[in-house]
Amino acid sequence: MEHAPVYILESLRSPVGKMFKSLKTVLPEDLASSVLRAGFKQGGVAPEEIQEVVVGNAVSAGLGQNFPRAIALAAGVPVNVPAYSVGNVCASGLQAFLNIIHAFRGSSTHLSAAVAVESASYNPEFVTLAGERLSSLHVDGLQCSMTGRVMGDLCEDMARAHKISREAQDQYAFMSHTRAVSAQRRGAFDRELVPIPIGENKTLSQDEGPRPSISLERLSHLPPVFQPEGTITAGNASAPADGACVVLAASEDYIKRSPRRPLAAVRGYASVYVQPREVFGAAGEAVRQCGRQCGWRLEEVDAFEICEAFAAATLTAQAQLGIPDERLNMNGGDIALGHPLGAAGLRCLVTLTHVLEQRQLKKGIVCVCFGGGGAIALGLERGGFA
Repeated sequence: MEHAPVYILESLRSPVGKMFKSLKTVLPEDLASSVLRAGFKQGGVAPEEIQEVVVGNAVSAGLGQNFPRAIALAAGVPVNVPAYSVGNVCASGLQAFLNIIHAFRGSSTHLSAAVAVESASYNPEFVTLAGERLSSLHVDGLQCSMTGRVMGDLCEDMARAHKISREAQDQYAFMSHTRAVSAQRRGAFDRELVPIPIGENKTLSQDEGPRPSISLERLSHLPPVFQPEGTITAGNASAPADGACVVLAASEDYIKRSPRRPLAAVRGYASVYVQPREVFGAAGEAVRQCGRQCGWRLEEVDAFEICEAFAAATLTAQAQLGIPDERLNMNGGDIALGHPLGAAGLRCLVTLTHVLEQRQLKKGIVCVCFGGGGAIALGLERGGFA
């Protein structure tokens, strides 16, 4: 990247809540502002220092007028600081972070917050003028408006084209849960998690999705969901969920003045666009282009965090790129944790920064595909500040 580097000063997330479970009564605004406040506190940042807040979100029906402003103000950000939202389906949060990177170029911006929030529990139904009752989650989040098909149906086509078997998908789903459960038990997620109040004297402090009792046998008996003879089931696909994330981005000038060392430096990124029906084949090319932007060979990348909307999609990217199992989604992914649509990409980025830190790894790439046909990938170097 030819422009000045951008650093991650802090990255945090809420636990991912199952749809209609512990976070169902937490307003998305409150969920996001809680995480943003925690980002300020743990990052050693005063809200008055923030110069911009960008919020990623996929399904915004019912969230209220200019909800990013409401999130920012509730977190103590001064009233004169701009806040706005971006929507790019599953890449919304990662797109918010890229928008901040772009804003840093040739400007006086030195510290900004990328926030992402999604609450599948809060997504409303609506009635069209013709009287048809529809789900905003389905229409705005899960169905491709250009092909008229749901994302899982498109992924079935890709799984068939790339010969991704049902058995391979189930095995991958089993691994995702096993790794996530192991990460929970050894406290690997603790540093990135912000406990969320869910009632009087109650908090949600860990992800609800990982299943210690998961087994390949149980996965093998689940029926296909999207096509009668298909391979994608409720077990090897992710489920819509509730969650929020924050990443504080800082310029080199800010880092030089700060006593806090950054978690990571952004070394490159890529946005790739393809035919809408080929959305789940875009990750491989996005990661390749990102690696070139970073000046890295993929063999030297220590960790990959690739969004697990469907096991078949992640397996396709893994095969295209030749990623060893041990370098991919080391603490599990969306299949186990849950998939809060607009926050999915930023959740992967948050987790990657902490995987690099905890395991003392140097280089990592995060990638997420998004409906409409595309993928975003971004490369991080741990620390990265001399």
